[in-house]
Amino acid sequence: MAAAKRMAASSNTKFLGALPLKLEIRTDVDEGTPSVAKDPESKVSMMYQEIARNVAATLSLQSESIGAFPKITIE
Repeated sequence: MAAAKRMAASSNTKFLGALPLKLEIRTDVDEGTPSVAKDPESKVSMMYQEIARNVAATLSLQSESIGAFPKITIE
C-alpha cells in the first residue's frame, strides 16, 4: 500500500484506499456475490466501505464547476 500512496502522491492524485490481493475477493465476484453482501462485517467489507466513504467525501468537496454532481432541473 505504501507504493500506491507514493504513486498517488507523485501523480498529484488522492489515494482513496486499497484492497488486499485475496483469492476470496475474486471468487466472490466470479460467483456474483459481492464481498460486502457475503460478509458485511468482514475486514474486506470494512475496507470497501472506507474506500466508498473516501470517494463520496472527495466528490462532495469538489467544486460544482468540475462536475462532481450533475445539475438536475425539474420542470
